[in-house]
Amino acid sequence: MIYHQSFCLAIKSLVVSLILIVCLAACTAPIDDEITKVEFAKSTCFLPCVLIAMSLDSAMNYQLYIDSSYVKHTKAKLYYTGLVDIKLWQNLKLKVRGINVNQLKNTGKGPPSDLRHIELIIYRGNRQTKLEMLDGDNSKADQLINWLQNATKNIKLQPSADSLNFGTTLQFDPKLRYQE
Repeated sequence: MIYHQSFCLAIKSLVVSLILIVCLAACTAPIDDEITKVEFAKSTCFLPCVLIAMSLDSAMNYQLYIDSSYVKHTKAKLYYTGLVDIKLWQNLKLKVRGINVNQLKNTGKGPPSDLRHIELIIYRGNRQTKLEMLDGDNSKADQLINWLQNATKNIKLQPSADSLNFGTTLQFDPKLRYQE
């Protein structure tokens, strides 16, 4: 009888230990759904609109590309880098989590219009979600981009000697065209 009680106590201790190990491992494991980077680009429009591509990542890096060569009398393609603070990054992640990507996918495809096209890429771990929409559609993604443009206005930027790489493509092929 004593042997049976000792055996049961040993099994209970083993089960409790395994549960604690699993819980600790789950708490320290990286979350694959954690947002690691957000990028967006805005196309030209029929008015003289400036092409923009912007990127922010979890290391607080900020990259900005501005192409005003489509605006009359200017031919500038400018690359900038800077750092954002942790508060801006945390606010950005909260706003991105509030976007229902299933409602927004590819709302930007359609006939050309005077509205700018927007590309938004959200990186989570090794996955990415790419959204295309029209500027001014007042979706949560459009509101996010407008907030982000305003929130990053006061970042101290340094001109970059090299071009920057973005996952977006609107800055390379800014033509507004109908896609079926």
